[in-house]
Amino acid sequence: RINLTENEIVSYNFELVRVTGGKELAPTESRIHQTRGNLLIVTERNDLVVFIDGDRRIPPVQFTEIPAGIYNIRVTDSKQLDDSFQVTVRDKDTTVLDLDRRYPK
Repeated sequence: RINLTENEIVSYNFELVRVTGGKELAPTESRIHQTRGNLLIVTERNDLVVFIDGDRRIPPVQFTEIPAGIYNIRVTDSKQLDDSFQVTVRDKDTTVLDLDRRYPK
């Protein structure tokens, strides 16, 4: 029997062995720590739109305790800007994306 809990990552190790003597072996279970971090996107401009993995947001915006990893960022404005790049969120860290430095007016 395997127990699953919402929002928890668990690793199961199944070892295939020939059963002898009628003894049943259970899988071993270990919890995996899901790493989390923060992403802060700042700007003083009011004409920018940000897409984080396709999700449309108007900056400034803050994501707290999101899974650590690589996120696809797309930034557009009301004129001609349409830029895409990736940003990495690290465990127990805050990644700050300053759009004013990246796209000065």
